Amino acid sequence: MFSRSPIIGSFANLIEAAPSTPAPASQSALDLLLKAAQISDGRPSLPVGELFEHSGLKFDQFAEFLTSLDKNGFVEKSGDWGREDLVITPVGQTVIAAAATRAA
Repeated sequence: MFSRSPIIGSFANLIEAAPSTPAPASQSALDLLLKAAQISDGRPSLPVGELFEHSGLKFDQFAEFLTSLDKNGFVEKSGDWGREDLVITPVGQTVIAAAATRAA
């Protein structure tokens, strides 16, 4: 009837031989705020699309973090949908400075 091909190795061996992909590091809204400060490089505003490109986040996670930052007063968004700019508020600047102090 049907012939089975021999099984070479085991599932465990297959998993061990598979290339490992590092899991993405846990990120938070604070990480996104710090990334915005880093790539804005002193500019008064930053295109939201540019921040998304540099964030390394999936769209839904990016949107969640950005909404959280906006609702908590760390950033303000302005402009038409799809062409929004982001401004880090004085409260956001304080948080960034505190994070930099802790890192030092």
